[in-house]
Amino acid sequence: MKIEKIVKVFSFCAVGLLLAPNWGTAGQLEVNSHSSLAFFERDTKTENSLSLIPFYEYLGVNYVSDVQGLSFHGYGWGRVNFGDNNYYQDENDGEILYGYLKYRLDKANASMMLGRQQLFSGVANASLDGLSMQAALGANFNISLYGGSPVALSKDGRSGDSIVGGRIANFLSGLYELGLSYKKIRNDSTDDDEKLGFDISLNLPYSIGFNGFSSLNMLTDNWAEHSYEMRVQAGSFQVRPFLQLFQYDDYFSSSKESPNPFKFLAGSGEELTIIGAEVDWFGTESYEVNLKAKNIDYDLRGDASQYFSGTLIKHLEDMCQVGLELGVMAGDTSFNDYLIGRAFVYWDRLPEAFPLEFVSSDLVFVNYREDIYGQSNSTFISLGSGKTFFDKALAMKFSLDYSKDPYFDNDFSSKLVAEYTFRKE
Repeated sequence: MKIEKIVKVFSFCAVGLLLAPNWGTAGQLEVNSHSSLAFFERDTKTENSLSLIPFYEYLGVNYVSDVQGLSFHGYGWGRVNFGDNNYYQDENDGEILYGYLKYRLDKANASMMLGRQQLFSGVANASLDGLSMQAALGANFNISLYGGSPVALSKDGRSGDSIVGGRIANFLSGLYELGLSYKKIRNDSTDDDEKLGFDISLNLPYSIGFNGFSSLNMLTDNWAEHSYEMRVQAGSFQVRPFLQLFQYDDYFSSSKESPNPFKFLAGSGEELTIIGAEVDWFGTESYEVNLKAKNIDYDLRGDASQYFSGTLIKHLEDMCQVGLELGVMAGDTSFNDYLIGRAFVYWDRLPEAFPLEFVSSDLVFVNYREDIYGQSNSTFISLGSGKTFFDKALAMKFSLDYSKDPYFDNDFSSKLVAEYTFRKE
């Protein structure tokens, strides 16, 4: 990846702001920077040890113009690897995740966004370069529409690539919402993905909630997904049973040019069913308990697994907390048959003379029923700390991690992070 791409990432915010009216003289500006320098010592089972020194920059800009309803929002990242190896396919890389102008109208609660944007609307979960809009249709309906070019297909050119879709919903505030959505993606002038989705959200009597989503693959005329969950509140307890069904042939695109990394699953004929429940208890301000159970079943593979876990968190003053999690996976293969334990702590009530403001620690230990590549367990340890400056506008954080598992032997990593927020009104 050429270094020019990284330059684009760090300059797109400035370009967007220059396009905004009255830039430099009016409006509200917020710039968020997240910089991290990491060091990884990779000791794998099959390769020589690798030393990686990647530097990442995540830059976000939000500008609200004095022109009523007009704003600009942008976010991107860039990476430079100072290590002398070929670990990354592109040593220097970067991407504009989103960068769009938004115009909001008071009438009909309408808004339009032009540029690169992330879409989460019914069956849509994609990034596109184009135009989207939404508006209310009377008191009980709203509609959203979008169209443009899918970012995921941009590496092989834009000729014949497009994405269009939308969602219409009927709702009654505080009671229900029913949505119908549609999405169609074309790749090199060929239909790559076309789905119709239905979503529902209900607030029932006696503190019972219900929500879910189903999608139909219109290219195969079969259901791709069903995901539903119920929430029952009873005093200090909340119970959430859920059900998820996935048909791989219809959920994943079978196109050879599809950018989805799991496209190889299309055509496998596999069906995945997940059923389970979570229970939360908030009996006091100091304690929090979570219990989880789920059954994971593959139809063709004949592999079923059951996972059970319990988490106990003790909340102390300020943000201090201590937690313990225990879980067991009972599966038909050694990869899915293990015990897992986790202990974690976050402490920000340190002595004033102490040079740091908080410390954190996380320990995860996994024991397998049978050895995996000659290893019977995995260990992960993380230590972190940090301090803020300039009325908390700048935060400096440091972490040190160690892991040992069947895939990596004595894997060390450290990271120094600087988070900075600038605001101008």
